[in-house]
Amino acid sequence: MNSNLLIMNSSSGRMKDNPDLQEQLTRLPDTTICNLTSEVDLKAVISQAIDQGLKCLISAGGDGTVNAIVNTLMSFDKNDRPVLGILPVGTANDFAGTLDIPDEIDLALGLFQESNLLAVDVISACSARGQQFFANVATGGNSVKVSELITDELKSQWGPFCYARGAIEVLANLESYNINLNYDNQVSQQHSTWSILIANGQTNAGRLRVAPKASPIDGLMDIIIVEDGSFFDAAEIGTDLVLGNFLEHPLVHHRQARKLTFQSRPVLKFSLDGEPIDDLIETFEIIPGAIRMFVGPEMMKLLDSAKQAPLPSPSST
Repeated sequence: MNSNLLIMNSSSGRMKDNPDLQEQLTRLPDTTICNLTSEVDLKAVISQAIDQGLKCLISAGGDGTVNAIVNTLMSFDKNDRPVLGILPVGTANDFAGTLDIPDEIDLALGLFQESNLLAVDVISACSARGQQFFANVATGGNSVKVSELITDELKSQWGPFCYARGAIEVLANLESYNINLNYDNQVSQQHSTWSILIANGQTNAGRLRVAPKASPIDGLMDIIIVEDGSFFDAAEIGTDLVLGNFLEHPLVHHRQARKLTFQSRPVLKFSLDGEPIDDLIETFEIIPGAIRMFVGPEMMKLLDSAKQAPLPSPSST
Protein backbone atom coordinates (compact mmCIF):
# COMPACT_ATOMS: atom_id res chain seq x y z
CA MET A 1 0.00 0.00 0.00
CA ASN A 2 1.26 3.48 -0.85
CA SER A 3 1.70 5.77 2.15
CA ASN A 4 -0.43 8.56 0.60
CA LEU A 5 -4.08 8.48 -0.45
CA LEU A 6 -5.32 11.25 -2.74
CA ILE A 7 -9.07 11.87 -2.84
CA MET A 8 -9.60 13.63 -6.17
CA ASN A 9 -12.82 15.42 -7.11
CA SER A 10 -12.36 15.73 -10.86
CA SER A 11 -15.59 17.74 -11.26
CA SER A 12 -14.60 20.59 -8.95
CA GLY A 13 -13.32 24.05 -9.90
CA ARG A 14 -9.97 23.98 -11.69
CA MET A 15 -10.06 20.18 -12.00
CA LYS A 16 -13.05 20.20 -14.31
CA ASP A 17 -12.10 20.21 -18.00
CA ASN A 18 -8.39 20.30 -17.05
CA PRO A 19 -6.92 16.92 -18.02
CA ASP A 20 -3.36 18.19 -17.62
CA LEU A 21 -3.91 18.94 -13.94
CA GLN A 22 -5.63 15.62 -13.39
CA GLU A 23 -2.76 13.84 -15.11
CA GLN A 24 -0.23 15.70 -12.93
CA LEU A 25 -1.95 14.49 -9.78
CA THR A 26 -2.16 10.89 -10.94
CA ARG A 27 1.65 10.88 -11.27
CA LEU A 28 2.31 11.73 -7.62
CA PRO A 29 4.81 9.23 -6.19
CA ASP A 30 3.85 6.71 -3.50
CA THR A 31 0.19 7.77 -3.84
CA THR A 32 -3.02 5.83 -4.36
CA ILE A 33 -5.74 7.75 -6.24
CA CYS A 34 -9.44 7.65 -5.39
CA ASN A 35 -11.81 9.52 -7.70
CA LEU A 36 -14.55 10.95 -5.52
CA THR A 37 -18.06 10.31 -6.84
CA SER A 38 -21.45 9.86 -5.20
CA GLU A 39 -20.96 6.08 -5.39
CA VAL A 40 -17.70 6.06 -3.41
CA ASP A 41 -17.88 4.84 0.20
CA LEU A 42 -15.33 7.31 1.53
CA LYS A 43 -15.19 5.80 5.00
CA ALA A 44 -14.50 2.32 3.61
CA VAL A 45 -11.76 3.66 1.31
CA ILE A 46 -10.02 5.59 4.09
CA SER A 47 -10.47 2.76 6.62
CA GLN A 48 -8.80 0.28 4.30
CA ALA A 49 -5.95 2.72 3.64
CA ILE A 50 -5.44 3.27 7.39
CA ASP A 51 -5.31 -0.50 7.96
CA GLN A 52 -2.61 -0.71 5.29
CA GLY A 53 -0.42 2.01 6.81
CA LEU A 54 -1.76 5.28 5.43
CA LYS A 55 0.35 8.27 6.52
CA CYS A 56 -1.09 11.23 4.59
CA LEU A 57 -4.55 11.86 3.15
CA ILE A 58 -4.67 14.46 0.38
CA SER A 59 -7.80 16.37 -0.61
CA ALA A 60 -7.77 17.53 -4.25
CA GLY A 61 -10.91 19.58 -4.72
CA GLY A 62 -12.68 22.53 -3.15
CA ASP A 63 -14.23 23.28 0.23
CA GLY A 64 -16.96 20.70 -0.37
CA THR A 65 -14.35 17.98 -0.85
CA VAL A 66 -12.55 19.04 2.33
CA ASN A 67 -15.89 18.97 4.13
CA ALA A 68 -16.62 15.40 3.02
CA ILE A 69 -13.17 14.23 4.10
CA VAL A 70 -13.30 16.05 7.45
CA ASN A 71 -16.68 14.45 8.25
CA THR A 72 -15.27 11.04 7.41
CA LEU A 73 -12.08 11.52 9.43
CA MET A 74 -14.10 12.57 12.48
CA SER A 75 -15.74 9.14 12.48
CA PHE A 76 -12.35 7.59 13.33
CA ASP A 77 -10.59 7.61 16.68
CA LYS A 78 -8.39 10.70 16.94
CA ASN A 79 -5.21 8.61 17.21
CA ASP A 80 -6.07 6.79 13.97
CA ARG A 81 -6.67 9.87 11.83
CA PRO A 82 -3.99 10.43 9.18
CA VAL A 83 -2.61 13.90 8.55
CA LEU A 84 -4.51 15.89 5.95
CA GLY A 85 -3.03 17.85 3.07
CA ILE A 86 -5.19 20.14 0.94
CA LEU A 87 -4.63 20.86 -2.75
CA PRO A 88 -6.85 23.88 -3.55
CA VAL A 89 -8.29 23.04 -6.97
CA GLY A 90 -11.94 23.92 -6.29
CA THR A 91 -13.92 27.08 -7.04
CA ALA A 92 -13.33 29.13 -3.88
CA ASN A 93 -10.82 27.16 -1.74
CA ASP A 94 -11.60 29.32 1.27
CA PHE A 95 -10.26 27.05 4.00
CA ALA A 96 -7.03 26.48 2.09
CA GLY A 97 -6.60 30.25 2.06
CA THR A 98 -6.98 30.44 5.84
CA LEU A 99 -4.31 27.74 6.19
CA ASP A 100 -2.01 29.76 3.88
CA ILE A 101 -1.86 26.98 1.30
CA PRO A 102 -0.73 28.38 -2.08
CA ASP A 103 -3.10 28.21 -5.05
CA GLU A 104 -0.19 27.05 -7.21
CA ILE A 105 -0.29 23.25 -7.13
CA ASP A 106 3.49 22.76 -7.19
CA LEU A 107 3.87 25.08 -4.19
CA ALA A 108 1.02 23.38 -2.35
CA LEU A 109 2.61 19.99 -2.98
CA GLY A 110 5.87 21.40 -1.66
CA LEU A 111 4.25 21.89 1.76
CA PHE A 112 3.96 18.12 2.09
CA GLN A 113 7.76 17.89 2.00
CA GLU A 114 8.07 20.26 4.96
CA SER A 115 7.24 19.74 8.61
CA ASN A 116 4.57 22.46 8.83
CA LEU A 117 1.93 20.38 10.59
CA LEU A 118 -0.64 21.85 12.97
CA ALA A 119 -3.50 20.30 14.93
CA VAL A 120 -6.46 22.19 13.45
CA ASP A 121 -9.84 22.76 15.11
CA VAL A 122 -13.09 21.43 13.66
CA ILE A 123 -16.63 22.55 14.52
CA SER A 124 -19.43 20.15 15.38
CA ALA A 125 -22.99 20.96 14.29
CA CYS A 126 -25.61 18.98 16.22
CA SER A 127 -29.28 18.44 15.48
CA ALA A 128 -31.91 16.06 16.80
CA ARG A 129 -30.95 13.71 13.96
CA GLY A 130 -27.24 13.56 14.72
CA GLN A 131 -23.89 15.32 14.34
CA GLN A 132 -22.04 16.82 11.38
CA PHE A 133 -18.70 18.60 11.16
CA PHE A 134 -17.14 21.42 9.18
CA ALA A 135 -13.74 23.05 9.00
CA ASN A 136 -14.44 26.49 7.56
CA VAL A 137 -17.76 28.36 7.87
CA ALA A 138 -21.42 27.58 8.53
CA THR A 139 -23.87 30.18 7.23
CA GLY A 140 -27.49 30.49 8.33
CA GLY A 141 -30.43 32.61 7.24
CA ASN A 142 -30.38 34.61 4.04
CA SER A 143 -26.75 33.71 3.39
CA VAL A 144 -27.65 30.04 3.05
CA LYS A 145 -30.05 30.99 0.28
CA VAL A 146 -27.03 32.08 -1.75
CA SER A 147 -25.52 28.60 -1.41
CA GLU A 148 -28.80 27.06 -2.55
CA LEU A 149 -28.69 29.17 -5.72
CA ILE A 150 -25.13 28.20 -6.64
CA THR A 151 -25.32 25.51 -9.31
CA ASP A 152 -22.43 23.75 -11.04
CA GLU A 153 -23.34 25.72 -14.17
CA LEU A 154 -23.10 29.02 -12.29
CA LYS A 155 -19.72 28.00 -10.83
CA SER A 156 -18.47 27.10 -14.30
CA GLN A 157 -19.63 30.40 -15.82
CA TRP A 158 -18.68 32.80 -13.02
CA GLY A 159 -15.95 31.03 -11.04
CA PRO A 160 -15.49 32.56 -7.55
CA PHE A 161 -17.78 35.46 -8.58
CA CYS A 162 -20.73 33.05 -8.69
CA TYR A 163 -21.35 33.81 -4.98
CA ALA A 164 -21.75 37.52 -5.68
CA ARG A 165 -24.05 36.66 -8.58
CA GLY A 166 -26.22 34.56 -6.25
CA ALA A 167 -26.29 37.28 -3.60
CA ILE A 168 -27.85 39.76 -6.02
CA GLU A 169 -30.98 37.62 -6.25
CA VAL A 170 -31.21 37.15 -2.46
CA LEU A 171 -30.94 40.90 -1.75
CA ALA A 172 -34.30 41.49 -3.41
CA ASN A 173 -36.14 39.32 -0.86
CA LEU A 174 -34.41 39.37 2.54
CA GLU A 175 -36.09 37.53 5.42
CA SER A 176 -35.70 38.40 9.13
CA TYR A 177 -35.14 35.81 11.88
CA ASN A 178 -35.69 36.26 15.61
CA ILE A 179 -32.94 34.30 17.32
CA ASN A 180 -32.00 33.62 20.93
CA LEU A 181 -28.30 32.77 21.31
CA ASN A 182 -26.61 31.20 24.32
CA TYR A 183 -22.82 31.36 24.49
CA ASP A 184 -20.99 28.72 26.57
CA ASN A 185 -24.13 28.18 28.68
CA GLN A 186 -23.50 31.59 30.27
CA VAL A 187 -24.37 34.58 28.09
CA SER A 188 -27.73 34.84 26.30
CA GLN A 189 -28.59 37.41 23.65
CA GLN A 190 -31.53 38.07 21.34
CA HIS A 191 -31.31 39.48 17.84
CA SER A 192 -33.51 40.14 14.85
CA THR A 193 -31.16 39.03 12.09
CA TRP A 194 -30.68 38.54 8.41
CA SER A 195 -27.84 36.06 8.76
CA ILE A 196 -25.52 34.32 11.19
CA LEU A 197 -22.11 32.81 10.47
CA ILE A 198 -20.20 30.30 12.59
CA ALA A 199 -16.56 30.52 11.55
CA ASN A 200 -13.40 28.50 12.04
CA GLY A 201 -11.77 29.94 8.92
CA GLN A 202 -11.51 33.58 7.89
CA THR A 203 -13.12 33.67 4.45
CA ASN A 204 -16.20 32.38 2.68
CA ALA A 205 -17.93 32.63 -0.70
CA GLY A 206 -14.78 33.16 -2.74
CA ARG A 207 -12.27 34.62 -0.26
CA LEU A 208 -14.58 37.26 1.22
CA ARG A 209 -13.24 38.00 4.73
CA VAL A 210 -16.38 37.31 6.72
CA ALA A 211 -14.44 36.44 9.91
CA PRO A 212 -11.06 38.20 9.73
CA LYS A 213 -10.32 37.54 13.43
CA ALA A 214 -10.96 33.79 13.22
CA SER A 215 -8.18 31.28 13.82
CA PRO A 216 -8.53 27.52 13.27
CA ILE A 217 -6.04 26.79 16.06
CA ASP A 218 -7.32 28.93 18.96
CA GLY A 219 -10.00 26.58 20.33
CA LEU A 220 -12.77 29.13 19.72
CA MET A 221 -15.53 29.67 17.18
CA ASP A 222 -16.09 33.13 15.73
CA ILE A 223 -19.78 34.02 15.55
CA ILE A 224 -20.93 36.80 13.23
CA ILE A 225 -24.49 38.12 13.59
CA VAL A 226 -25.89 40.37 10.87
CA GLU A 227 -28.92 42.23 12.25
CA ASP A 228 -31.75 43.20 9.93
CA GLY A 229 -32.33 46.72 8.67
CA SER A 230 -33.23 48.51 5.47
CA PHE A 231 -32.33 47.70 1.88
CA PHE A 232 -29.71 50.45 2.07
CA ASP A 233 -28.21 48.80 5.16
CA ALA A 234 -27.93 45.57 3.19
CA ALA A 235 -26.14 47.39 0.39
CA GLU A 236 -23.73 49.00 2.87
CA ILE A 237 -22.99 45.68 4.56
CA GLY A 238 -22.32 44.07 1.20
CA THR A 239 -19.96 46.88 0.26
CA ASP A 240 -18.14 46.67 3.59
CA LEU A 241 -17.74 42.94 3.10
CA VAL A 242 -16.09 43.42 -0.28
CA LEU A 243 -13.87 46.23 1.05
CA GLY A 244 -12.80 44.23 4.11
CA ASN A 245 -14.62 46.40 6.70
CA PHE A 246 -17.40 43.90 7.40
CA LEU A 247 -17.07 43.78 11.20
CA GLU A 248 -17.08 47.58 11.48
CA HIS A 249 -20.69 47.99 10.36
CA PRO A 250 -23.02 48.79 13.32
CA LEU A 251 -25.43 46.00 12.36
CA VAL A 252 -22.68 43.36 12.34
CA HIS A 253 -21.71 41.83 15.69
CA HIS A 254 -18.76 39.58 16.47
CA ARG A 255 -18.47 37.11 19.35
CA GLN A 256 -16.25 34.16 20.23
CA ALA A 257 -17.28 31.02 22.12
CA ARG A 258 -16.56 27.35 22.55
CA LYS A 259 -20.23 26.36 22.37
CA LEU A 260 -23.32 28.02 20.91
CA THR A 261 -26.94 26.95 21.33
CA PHE A 262 -29.88 28.83 19.86
CA GLN A 263 -33.55 28.96 18.96
CA SER A 264 -34.94 30.77 15.94
CA ARG A 265 -38.27 31.87 14.52
CA PRO A 266 -38.72 31.19 11.66
CA VAL A 267 -36.39 28.20 11.58
CA LEU A 268 -32.82 28.92 10.48
CA LYS A 269 -31.42 26.62 7.85
CA PHE A 270 -27.66 26.28 7.49
CA SER A 271 -25.03 25.62 4.88
CA LEU A 272 -21.85 23.89 6.11
CA ASP A 273 -18.79 24.79 4.03
CA GLY A 274 -21.06 25.72 1.14
CA GLU A 275 -23.18 22.55 1.34
CA PRO A 276 -26.85 23.25 2.26
CA ILE A 277 -28.25 20.75 4.78
CA ASP A 278 -31.79 19.79 5.75
CA ASP A 279 -31.06 19.07 9.43
CA LEU A 280 -32.19 21.76 11.87
CA ILE A 281 -29.03 22.59 13.76
CA GLU A 282 -29.43 23.39 17.46
CA THR A 283 -25.85 23.47 18.79
CA PHE A 284 -22.38 24.33 17.49
CA GLU A 285 -19.29 23.33 19.44
CA ILE A 286 -15.57 23.64 18.77
CA ILE A 287 -13.41 20.50 18.80
CA PRO A 288 -9.85 21.75 19.41
CA GLY A 289 -6.95 20.20 17.52
CA ALA A 290 -9.13 17.57 15.86
CA ILE A 291 -7.08 16.88 12.71
CA ARG A 292 -3.42 17.48 11.94
CA MET A 293 -3.06 19.38 8.67
CA PHE A 294 -0.27 20.72 6.49
CA VAL A 295 -0.25 24.52 6.59
CA GLY A 296 1.70 27.40 5.07
CA PRO A 297 4.37 29.53 6.77
CA GLU A 298 1.98 32.31 7.82
CA MET A 299 -0.05 29.81 9.84
CA MET A 300 3.11 28.68 11.61
CA LYS A 301 3.79 32.32 12.50
CA LEU A 302 0.25 32.55 13.87
CA LEU A 303 0.99 29.58 16.11
CA ASP A 304 4.09 31.33 17.46
CA SER A 305 2.02 34.46 18.19
CA ALA A 306 -0.70 32.41 19.89
CA LYS A 307 1.87 30.88 22.23
CA GLN A 308 2.90 34.34 23.38
CA ALA A 309 -0.60 35.82 23.80
CA PRO A 310 -3.21 35.00 26.47
CA LEU A 311 -6.24 33.01 25.32
CA PRO A 312 -9.20 35.36 24.59
CA SER A 313 -12.19 35.09 26.90
CA PRO A 314 -15.17 33.29 25.35
CA SER A 315 -18.05 35.51 24.21
CA SER A 316 -15.78 38.55 24.03
CA THR A 317 -16.52 41.20 21.45
